Amino acid sequence: MKDWTEQVLTAAATIGIVLLFVLAMHRPRQRALQDLRGQTAALEQKLTQAQQACAVLMPLTRQVQGLRACAGQFDERLPQGAQAGPFLQQLAEHLRQSQLSSLEMRPALPVDGPRYTELPIKLGFEGTFPNIYSFLAQLEGLARTKRIVELNLTGNMADTTSVRADMLLSIFSTKG
Repeated sequence: MKDWTEQVLTAAATIGIVLLFVLAMHRPRQRALQDLRGQTAALEQKLTQAQQACAVLMPLTRQVQGLRACAGQFDERLPQGAQAGPFLQQLAEHLRQSQLSSLEMRPALPVDGPRYTELPIKLGFEGTFPNIYSFLAQLEGLARTKRIVELNLTGNMADTTSVRADMLLSIFSTKG
């Protein structure tokens, strides 16, 4: 009988240890795991909502980038403030490329308009007609907003291949 009692006590102790393990270790871990799964599900739902919101923002981001590019082109065509220096350097470079001799390049006083400033520039140069035409074509290709107010071409009687050009050119900038 002693064996039977020992077996019952050993079984009861084993069951007690298992029950103690389940109550003390396994159940709290299961609750923590359940809580973590709930938090994970909530975070996945928030992530899905954020991804849906971002899906709406992606086309808007592309549109904003396109608008920034357009604004940059606008600033190039009509810069803020009367910045004539870079444009005058471009003119001098194009005169040189077109093989024209620059006789005069003189900015006049700026003229204020309602939303813009006009800066007249008096140009005088000499060369062959094809070279003058090449210069005018390059001038047209420049991004900056400009207007040829006056253009006078005069032939040289002594040198029939040489033409003198006197031009009044206006460039524009926004007030800022």
